[in-house]
Amino acid sequence: MNQPKTSMWRKIFALCAPYWFANDKQAVPLPFIGSVNVPAKWVGRTLLLFLLAGLVSINYLNVGLNFAWGDIMNFLQEFAANQATDPAKAQAAKDGFMAAIFGIGKVFLIGTFIVVAYRWIRAKLQLSWRTWMTNDFMKRYLNKDGAHYRVGNNVHIDNPDERIHQDIDAVVAQTLGLALTFIDSVVTLISFSAVLWAISQNLTYIVVGYSLVGSLLILLFGRRLVALNFMQLKLEADFRYSLIHVRNHTEAIRFYRGEDRELGTVKGRFGQAVENNHKLINWTANVGFFQTAFDYFVTIIPYLIIAPLFFAGAAKLGTFQQASMAFGQILGSLAVVVTSFQSLAQYAANINRLGGFDEALKEKPNAAGKPTIKTVIEPRIEMKDMTLQTPDYSRTLIAGLNLAVKEGTGVIVMGRSGVGKSSLLRGLAGLWDSGTGTIVHPELGEMMFLPQTPYMLLGTLREQFTYPRSNASDAEIAEMAVRVGLPENFIALKGGLDAEAKGLSLGEQQRVAFARLLLSRPRYAILDEATSALDIPLEERLYTLLRESGVTFISVGHRPSVIRFHDGVLTLTGDGGWTMGPVTKEFIEEHQK
Repeated sequence: MNQPKTSMWRKIFALCAPYWFANDKQAVPLPFIGSVNVPAKWVGRTLLLFLLAGLVSINYLNVGLNFAWGDIMNFLQEFAANQATDPAKAQAAKDGFMAAIFGIGKVFLIGTFIVVAYRWIRAKLQLSWRTWMTNDFMKRYLNKDGAHYRVGNNVHIDNPDERIHQDIDAVVAQTLGLALTFIDSVVTLISFSAVLWAISQNLTYIVVGYSLVGSLLILLFGRRLVALNFMQLKLEADFRYSLIHVRNHTEAIRFYRGEDRELGTVKGRFGQAVENNHKLINWTANVGFFQTAFDYFVTIIPYLIIAPLFFAGAAKLGTFQQASMAFGQILGSLAVVVTSFQSLAQYAANINRLGGFDEALKEKPNAAGKPTIKTVIEPRIEMKDMTLQTPDYSRTLIAGLNLAVKEGTGVIVMGRSGVGKSSLLRGLAGLWDSGTGTIVHPELGEMMFLPQTPYMLLGTLREQFTYPRSNASDAEIAEMAVRVGLPENFIALKGGLDAEAKGLSLGEQQRVAFARLLLSRPRYAILDEATSALDIPLEERLYTLLRESGVTFISVGHRPSVIRFHDGVLTLTGDGGWTMGPVTKEFIEEHQK
């Protein structure tokens, strides 16, 4: 699947806008009241309103400080000028200085409460936004349409877990931080432009021109950082995944004595991340060199402009202080692209990764418009003139299949490796729909699938037995565990039903999965070599239980010992060919030779 090309702004809007219009309820703790459920959009909008009020208040205080520092310098200048000649004026200047200092102290006290409250509200907004967005992505990723399966097979989307866990948090934090930075820049520009314009119009023109030139140059020099940051995120995610892969397959690695090979793989991926990081550091240094020079040089500009006025007696010493502070504030607001470029580069990389994931989740199955197998939901299993192809349509696995499975019977699918036996089950489950014809099957909730390697969820032993929908009691679980061939003390040895299920062998997993099937009592079951790790007597025992349960089932198998538990056999011959017939005594004897 090709990812649609979307502009950066569209990706930002698609990712960030939904939260501000979301009606999903969020729990908001309120003093003396307790937790109250409020639509997420009102949580976000209210907190943002308080943040904007905080920004305006802080800027108002900064403008006041600008004048106060100017007054302080003027009082010092007046005191120095009159100390020897006019003691009264000198004392007045001294009193004015002390009053200004105490005034600044009051501003600092008020500002402390505002800044602390501002940071607290910002953290709360960031958490609310991240919570909503993470839940939204998880709902779409693990929806009933199988988006997680499609995305997992999308070569353009690596490490979905990383994108949900880390990229969402990063995008929320960066979006909020950068948005507030730009809003603060606008408020600061408006607040201090009048101050600087009153001091020097020339200085105002210079700061605007200096900022624009700096912004254009940083965009020119720093474009490479965006690509490098994107690649760094990918390589770090790949390195992390390789470590997770080792953790999940420690036993197999130890059996194969494959530590050297795994170490080479992990080190190789880490090495790629380190190599790209070197490039990132070098380009960051280049951008940092420009940013530092930009910041250093600008400090002398106000003095160069105001000094002639001061020397001519047209400006006081406080004017230097006011001009320098106002110039710095305006420069910071206009040159926000220069000062925030590295953050912008990282932000663009995160937006590209999370935006690509978002688009993949929104992408409809078969977006290319190629033919698909029609699915009909009815309480039976049947395939009508069904042709199944690989998802990329490069190979036909089964052509023109007609098969109806009678209620309460079993059909075994046989054939050499690679002819499409497991693929047929994927088609029946709706995982693969590339091809033509019709598949009739019941609601997926009435079907249970048992793969060769059973799915073991993160949870207790009880949850393993009752997954996904069984309400079996502890006694029923214990009885079924024995019936499927697990030792009588199996549950006790594993620490009880409430203990986390760890260290189950493949044979134990397959027996737990069979117990899961029998406890859930579905009407239909699909088995893909679900007893491959068990000995023949135990395998026959499980299939006997399956037949006694009355479940209608289709199973893939190689062992002749299980053929007799089925009523029909579908043999796939390769290149799309197939044959269908009953399981007869002669057929069983022929395959047992």
